[in-house]
Amino acid sequence: MLKIMSMLKRNDDMTLDEFRKWAQLRHPRIAAEIPGLVAYKVNVCLTDDPARPYDAVNELWFESDAARVHGFAAKAGRDAAADVAAHCRTRTHLLVAELEVIRGPR
Repeated sequence: MLKIMSMLKRNDDMTLDEFRKWAQLRHPRIAAEIPGLVAYKVNVCLTDDPARPYDAVNELWFESDAARVHGFAAKAGRDAAADVAAHCRTRTHLLVAELEVIRGPR
């Protein structure tokens, strides 16, 4: 399983609340159409700090790198990228291998 950490900084003309609504409600509808996307999580900061380099970290899972490349090359992947470009001034993708080292009782 391949995981992408997508770190986002909102456009300067958006409040954190506006960004949160876009990131949690509107953008996931577009991202959900990306072929091969297995799971998607959105993590938006609770407090506003304009000096912070990012306002959100999204997590996307694909079965393989080939599935990721195919998904982002598809129309839905291009649409998702265009939507992010319209709402964020910065987006950084990190391809990572997730390793859970501690899990406490729930």
